[in-house]
Amino acid sequence: TTGLAENESDYGDYFAWGAIKPWYSSIDKSKYPWTATWEKTGGYTEANAPYYNNGSYTKYTTDGEILKASDDAANVILGGDWWIPTQAIWQALVDNSTKGLDSGFKFTNNGQTLFLPAAGYVDNTQFNAVGSDGYYWSGTVYWSPDAYYLPFNYSEVRAQSSWDRYSGYSVRPVRLVAVD
Repeated sequence: TTGLAENESDYGDYFAWGAIKPWYSSIDKSKYPWTATWEKTGGYTEANAPYYNNGSYTKYTTDGEILKASDDAANVILGGDWWIPTQAIWQALVDNSTKGLDSGFKFTNNGQTLFLPAAGYVDNTQFNAVGSDGYYWSGTVYWSPDAYYLPFNYSEVRAQSSWDRYSGYSVRPVRLVAVD
C-alpha cells in the first residue's frame, strides 16, 4: 500500500523521477510480460512526467540538482530522514563495496549489506528486463530531460548513467545519518 517493498528481495513499485506514487493501481504478475491497471493514460511517458509542460521540464533543469523532500518518493512515503540516494551516494556505494550477483546485486561494506533486486523497468506500459536487470533512481537530476540512475545486469553496475525522467524505475530508500 505504500509503494515500497515489504522485504529486501521484493521489487516494490516503479516510479518516474520526481513522482511520489506509481502511475498504476495494480500489476498482474501471473504471466509475463506483466500487465497493469493504469491511472495515467499511456503509462510512463514524457507527457505524464512530473514538471513536464509543452516540450520541456519546468523544475529541476540544472545538472546536479537534488530532489526536494516533497518530490522524493522515499521521503514522502517514509518521512523523517529517508531519501532516494543521490548520484554521489550511489557512486560511493559502487566504489567502496564488494559486489555479488544473486537475482540482483548485493553490496557489502564494513559488514553491512544492501541488496537490490533485478526489478527491471517500465517504458510506457511495458515491463522490461524483470528478473535480469535493475534500474534504481538517484535523487540527482542530470541535464534536462534526464536524471541519474544506478543500472546493473549480470556482469556490471554503474552509478554515472542517466536516462529519461519519465521512465518507471525502482527506488531504494536510504536513511541519512551522521557517521562518527
